[in-house]
Amino acid sequence: MAYLEPLLEYQQEVEAAKYLRMIYDSLGYTEKKDACVRFLADHILSEGENKVLVAQLSLLFQQHLDQKQTQQAAQEKRKAVSKTIKWVIPIAVFIAVGLIIALRCRHKRQIQAHQAEAAQQMKTKNHQHIEAIEAERQAHHAKQNALSGRLKRSNQELRELKSQVGQQETTTTPQPQAASFADEAICLLIMERVNEGQFKAQMDCKVYKDYALDKEQVTALHEAANRHFKQFTGRIAQAYPALTRGDLDYCCLYLLGLTDADVSALMQKAYSTVSDRSRKLKSVFGKEDLLI
Repeated sequence: MAYLEPLLEYQQEVEAAKYLRMIYDSLGYTEKKDACVRFLADHILSEGENKVLVAQLSLLFQQHLDQKQTQQAAQEKRKAVSKTIKWVIPIAVFIAVGLIIALRCRHKRQIQAHQAEAAQQMKTKNHQHIEAIEAERQAHHAKQNALSGRLKRSNQELRELKSQVGQQETTTTPQPQAASFADEAICLLIMERVNEGQFKAQMDCKVYKDYALDKEQVTALHEAANRHFKQFTGRIAQAYPALTRGDLDYCCLYLLGLTDADVSALMQKAYSTVSDRSRKLKSVFGKEDLLI
């Protein structure tokens, strides 16, 4: 009874009311028994109503079970999807990272291959360029060696010519002067060396040492210039006191229309030195044409 009374009071249980009515009747609790009877009268339905209620309850219960089953299926599906995602995402990330690393490595190898190929091509070009320069130098050197004998013969001829000129000066009969400055023996010798040497500015002047003019030949050039241009060296030395003996040598050579490369080889002076002296002469004269 201690269990049934709270059940009836708070939950209004019909079965509890039935059992309490019988208990109260056996104990002689009339008022409590009548309360149970009134409760039962108010809550007990007819047999037809009970069947309808049971059917409704069964339907509701079945719907509840179906809904619960659907929810469980959806929950299981979500769990399966979540589990799949937990596995798929790390695998996808791992694969993506692997692909990125592989692509970067491939790109790096391609760059290294291109750089190696470019370096090899540059090395080959440099080697070919060096070989071409060396071949040109050897060819030029061979040409110089071939002409060296001819130059020596020319020098010997010039010495013999000077000897003959000296002998002729001792005679009483004067010798005829060359038709022009360019026809003088020393001028012909110089132009022969220029034509044979084909002097180049970028070459070291020492390569052309066999073509160099000695002091006697330079003196002979001065004398030829003085004969044909009315004491040329004396006149420009007087007109331009700033000129040195070396400047006068260059002026006589320029009378033949020689280039700085030609003068560099003949005088055995560095091309830069000759170029500087040429600029000095132009500055002194105030124009590019030499004084004649």
